Amino acid sequence: MTRVVAAAAPWHSRRMTRILAAGALLIMLAVSAAAAEIPYGFAFARPGMTIDELRAAKLPAGHRLLCGGDKDLPASLSDRDRGVITMDPDLVRIGLTRCGVFAKDESGAWTARLLELAGNPANFWMLLITDEAGRQRLAQINMRQRRESFATTLAVFTQSFGPPTRQDPLSAHWVNSSGEIAIVPSEPAGIYIFIVDNLLYELMTARMGAGKGK
Repeated sequence: MTRVVAAAAPWHSRRMTRILAAGALLIMLAVSAAAAEIPYGFAFARPGMTIDELRAAKLPAGHRLLCGGDKDLPASLSDRDRGVITMDPDLVRIGLTRCGVFAKDESGAWTARLLELAGNPANFWMLLITDEAGRQRLAQINMRQRRESFATTLAVFTQSFGPPTRQDPLSAHWVNSSGEIAIVPSEPAGIYIFIVDNLLYELMTARMGAGKGK
C-alpha cells in the first residue's frame, strides 16, 4: 500500500510511497534494554516528540531549531532559508508546522544547515502536527542526500535498526508497530530518507482529507 506525503520543502521534490513525509547527525538515540523494539529516530529527534522536547534537545554548538510559526525568526534569514520552514497556508490551517536546524554563516546570517548522516551531508527538516490535545508533535523527519551515500546510510540504519523489512537496489524500508523508515531514490541523483510516526501520520492524512484545522 502506498502513502503520499505533502509539504516537502520548496527546494526538494514531493515524497514517496507508503511512508512519506520525513533528522540526521551525531549518534542514534539510546534505547532501554527492556524495550520490545527499537524506536526510530536520530540524535536529538524522534517522531512523537513534542515541540518543547525538541527545543530542549542538545544541538551542535552554535545551532538553533527554527520553525515556521516562530514569532522571533532572525531578521537575517534569507527568502531561501525561510522557505525551508515555510508551508502552504492550507497546511498551516490543519495544524502542520515545518522546522529545521540553522546556524550563523561567515557573515553572521542564520542559514539552514546540512547535517551529517553516516559520514555524509544531508539536507534536514522536520514536519510537526498539532495533535488532538493541542500539542505540537514531530510527525516526520526528512533528509536528502546524494545517491552515492546510499550504501553507507543503509549500513548505519541496518546496524541501528536491524535488516530492512524490504530492500531494493536503491531503496530500503523498515517497519515497526509505531513507525516507519524509508530510503528511496529522488531525481536526478539523490535519495530521500523519511522517518515517520504512524499515528501522527494518520492524523495528518485524515485532516488533509477532511480539511480540518486546529
